[in-house]
Amino acid sequence: MNPIIIDNNLSEQLKVIYDNSSSLAIDGANGTYFTIAATDSGAITHSNIIEGVVYTLQIKNAKSPAADIVVTYPTAAGNISSTPTRTIPTGKYLEIELLKVGSTYIWRDAVITEITTW
Repeated sequence: MNPIIIDNNLSEQLKVIYDNSSSLAIDGANGTYFTIAATDSGAITHSNIIEGVVYTLQIKNAKSPAADIVVTYPTAAGNISSTPTRTIPTGKYLEIELLKVGSTYIWRDAVITEITTW
């Protein structure tokens, strides 16, 4: 699927939305906003992340039959997160931001929210 490019002229940065299917492997060459329908627990990986660019991951719990899933943040040197894992309950999604500063990758969790649209 080709990325969708949104330029609302309100920011200096284009928001490129990429449907990452069920993969937790984030490739910055594909975009800056990733929608992921995770069907199982797994670990996030990343590549081609550009310094100073904010990447957003919207991870939907799409497990069938319905059950919680656990997302694990990268644990390699340079990755900083508030917690190494997050549980996404049935019917919810997790929004995560990733920012690279120098050789450090900073992860920020947003609130787990009810799914209203996708």
